[in-house]
Amino acid sequence: MTILDKLKNNKNFTDTEKQVVNYLLNHFDQIDSITINQLAKKTYTSHSTIIRVCQKLSLKGFRDLKMRLIQEREANKFLTKKVSYSIPFQYNETSEDIINNIYSLYKESIHLLHSQIDKKSLTQIAQCLFESNRIFIFAIGDSKLTAQAFINKMIKIHYFPILATDNNEEKYISHALTQDDCALFITYSGQAQTFNECIDIIKKKHAKTIIITSDEEAPLTKKCTYHICLPNEEKEYKIATFYSQLALQYILNILFSIIYNKTKHY
Repeated sequence: MTILDKLKNNKNFTDTEKQVVNYLLNHFDQIDSITINQLAKKTYTSHSTIIRVCQKLSLKGFRDLKMRLIQEREANKFLTKKVSYSIPFQYNETSEDIINNIYSLYKESIHLLHSQIDKKSLTQIAQCLFESNRIFIFAIGDSKLTAQAFINKMIKIHYFPILATDNNEEKYISHALTQDDCALFITYSGQAQTFNECIDIIKKKHAKTIIITSDEEAPLTKKCTYHICLPNEEKEYKIATFYSQLALQYILNILFSIIYNKTKHY
């Protein structure tokens, strides 16, 4: 869920905090220049009220809130033809319609991801993978297929990630990690119960942990050392995992590319 969506939901805010939220929603296009002092004055609130709003959005502060809202606003400019990320085409559409819809889906997805993904976190995660003695990957279902493609690329630069979920032995394998290793969880929903059991084991081993997911509030996400949170655009009912797999593949391709570039300097 985007920050803008969370503001629009407006559920967890007090009446005083809603004054700040409503101002931000009503002046979304003018967010660039406003300061925290100006916002407090215009909403008849205080700095502490604004900070509480930021905290309820899981953000560090007002500067972080501004940056995220500006990123989301710029991303929305690219959405020239809104297409459903879950059901991009209908049964009665022509082949040409379907071709155009899938094109729009992929184009919009890449623009959305590029504008909202935390580039600093991507760099930190790539460094973590680069420095780890061993990389253990946890992925099931469609995400497992995407993980296997990532592993194939990594092998070509002499990294040999272990797919811990390959034979449903992930809990057993979790006991084998050390503080020099890294566990990478790839799960769009972030709700795989077996992963919650694995990470509790892995944390006791003091290994570094990474998750790529769309659920920043999931217990698994909060337990990981590093996380990349994807915009959650694909709903439970869907024709296929077009968006989620493209999003995961996009992030993994970036990580591979950064690691590949680092290896050329060693």
